[in-house]
Amino acid sequence: MHGVRENIEILKMFIEWATQLEEPVVVCLEWPDQLTEEINDYLLGVGLLRWSSWEFIKHKDGRVSQEHIAFLEWLKDFNLHLVKKTTVQCFDVETGGWNERDKKMANILLKRKSERVRVIAIMGNFHAKKEKFFLDQEEHIPLGYYLPTASTTTIKLDYLSGSFFNKSQKEFINRETNDDTELLLKESQDPDYDFVLLIPRAHPVSLLK
Repeated sequence: MHGVRENIEILKMFIEWATQLEEPVVVCLEWPDQLTEEINDYLLGVGLLRWSSWEFIKHKDGRVSQEHIAFLEWLKDFNLHLVKKTTVQCFDVETGGWNERDKKMANILLKRKSERVRVIAIMGNFHAKKEKFFLDQEEHIPLGYYLPTASTTTIKLDYLSGSFFNKSQKEFINRETNDDTELLLKESQDPDYDFVLLIPRAHPVSLLK
């Protein structure tokens, strides 16, 4: 779900793990692809991050927030300690239909995977599905359908309680949890995902101003 602060913290966790393997890492964000060059220039210390001029920040769908900009600041500092720098690939594209968009987004990820880098991509649950599905009696072919299963691991983030910000602040349906509950990774019973990561409580991201 877009608009959850914990998504960013979990993304950091995966980046810290992946960079220990001493392989080049590319972090893929469901952001407009034309932002890729500006962001990487910033991460490598050769440019500024002019996020206030991005048309993207007007969407208010939870994909970009104060916490996301802070994440890029964190990643820039994190890179200072790496020999093989972590870079970003934005993979959202403007196109007519849902299926066409997902296929084009998948092609961007597949191109990066072909470069022999470790790819960490974060996206909405529908895009990450492995199989075609029907919604409102219309067949949808998700991004995940195009990714090679042998070299792709999908993890669904599942929130047990809390809230998120997507156009407005909304609440998750609370399930049984307590203050001692920790993150739990387990095999998924849903064939669309390999694992599910249980998150005890979600907090909404903050709007950019």
